Amino acid sequence: MNRTFLIVIYVLLFQCSSVFGNSIKTDLDKAYGKAVGGDIRPILSVLDTVEDVNQSEFTALREKYEKRFITADERIEFDDPFITSLYNLYTTYWRSSLLNPKSEKKARKILVSGLNRLAKSEGYKATLFGSLIGPNINELEKFFIKTAKERGYYLLMGRTVPLRELMIWKKEENGIFHVELLSDSFSVNVVFAQEFLSNGWLGYATFNRSHTGGWYKGDTIYRVGAKPGDNNERFRVSLLGHEGRHISDQKLYGKMDSWIREYRAKLTELLLAEKTFWNLLNGFKNEAQDDISIPHSYASYRIVSDLIYELTQEQGAKPFQTFRFEDYSKERLKDAMEHILGKNTKSLEAK
Repeated sequence: MNRTFLIVIYVLLFQCSSVFGNSIKTDLDKAYGKAVGGDIRPILSVLDTVEDVNQSEFTALREKYEKRFITADERIEFDDPFITSLYNLYTTYWRSSLLNPKSEKKARKILVSGLNRLAKSEGYKATLFGSLIGPNINELEKFFIKTAKERGYYLLMGRTVPLRELMIWKKEENGIFHVELLSDSFSVNVVFAQEFLSNGWLGYATFNRSHTGGWYKGDTIYRVGAKPGDNNERFRVSLLGHEGRHISDQKLYGKMDSWIREYRAKLTELLLAEKTFWNLLNGFKNEAQDDISIPHSYASYRIVSDLIYELTQEQGAKPFQTFRFEDYSKERLKDAMEHILGKNTKSLEAK
């Protein structure tokens, strides 16, 4: 399926008066950033350091994580038993993979087996080819999307690297909006997806602190959990700007490596942002990982690395995580960002 995901970071505002509390919050921000790579162990490690019973906001969060991931005592049921069964299959898969990323392949096989059983109970019949080679998750997902829609639910499935995805919502509204990029402008249809039952594996991993905020399919952009009137800067920058860049690049350059696509979209966000600029930049810095198999995290890593080099003209001038972008003005940073995006555009045009 031709789509790209935008990860929006929603920050929980912990009211902490102590240095200890502020330190925990800082460590959690970084750990949540790493969760984009499909690993919640850094979050659990930070929460394990919480000992002060007076830090109720953190102890409560730790208890939620223990119930969901350690003891697996959490039980969630929806009005439709079919939707509940589908959701439980994915949360079992997510839990195993998030606790041990190396187990994802094995957990996925168990997921496919469970999905096949559920599909058959709903009347699914595999094609002759599928009967010979065994269940195919892509074919099963098509069946589930169709079945769910008949029951009044919308599904987003497929893969949000590195895990298989399941988002569930119940309502949609449409609106036409204008996308204004630095070098292109056009109008798009935006589908506002509302009343979510599942915000996908990243929402599951972070208790909806972070989750997919939107995606595009063809010339249509999907927006998570908002209404047509919610036309704030986050919407204009991190949805229309980000996904609009994907649509524009797809038309101009066709296929490109996933991380390059995200690299260009995130730079576009930063160049368009004003009020959200520093939150975006720090969010990208926190999620950055030098792992090309995780496109979003690797794109952030390349942005931070390229930006440091552009500012200092030295490779490895300062330790990556301790480099202070705050020592530079927003205008200086945007000049550097525009320059590295321009270099990337020239390399695409040369191809």
